[in-house]
Amino acid sequence: PAEAKAPTRYLDTRDVMVRLCVSRTTLYRWCRSGHFPAPRRLGSNRVAYLSSEVESWIESRPNTASGDFAEEGV
Repeated sequence: PAEAKAPTRYLDTRDVMVRLCVSRTTLYRWCRSGHFPAPRRLGSNRVAYLSSEVESWIESRPNTASGDFAEEGV
């Protein structure tokens, strides 16, 4: 049987800010610089981020609990 495709989930800007513990300004700066996935326009006054892209970005970050930053000298 064919596997069912998971529905596309979106996160609004506030949800992403809370998830990443960053300000709106920082989030927008990261998007403009290409450091973070750009939001999708869902309507004339609404943008949202693909949940899968946000989660992938988080998983790609160094794990600070294991001391990865200390090894890099950051």
